[in-house]
Amino acid sequence: MAIKTKLSPLILSAVGLPAIIGLVAGIRIYLDRSQELVVNDPAANAITVHLVLAALAIIAAVLALRWSKEHHKPPLFLAPFSRHAEARVKATLFFWRNFNLAGILRCLATLILLYLLLWEPFRAAMQIVAALDPNFTANAWGGPSYLGASLAHWLDGALIFYAAAGLLHLVMVKLPRRK
Repeated sequence: MAIKTKLSPLILSAVGLPAIIGLVAGIRIYLDRSQELVVNDPAANAITVHLVLAALAIIAAVLALRWSKEHHKPPLFLAPFSRHAEARVKATLFFWRNFNLAGILRCLATLILLYLLLWEPFRAAMQIVAALDPNFTANAWGGPSYLGASLAHWLDGALIFYAAAGLLHLVMVKLPRRK
């Protein structure tokens, strides 16, 4: 029996908008590219580090999916996009309803983490087109190829996104349980 997650149209839009802007930024970067090629420095890549990160990410994803299945919960990777997450963000950002120093600090931490959560879709989408420029990927961590640089970048982005989402889960206001 699959458990359904109620996704938040607001959060999906909030993540989709920076992605669209990132795609446009990537197109602009590609169109403004230099015809003079940058020399690749093989020492600039971090392929070994990214292979280890990829293995750890796969293990974490498998464990998260197993946990969700065993506990009859929706997949954890959907949690940042849920209506429940939206309600927690709103409750945290509207701290003046229960005005205190902890609420202000929680709101500031939430805003910083939300910035990271919205930066990653922007940057990942920008990579789609901008990375077609060989200069963009010449000394990238997974470079110099489009595929290597993009996969390394998207892996980093996903890890940062879900790390920020995990921290956000710890920082935000907890909602009372529904009966």
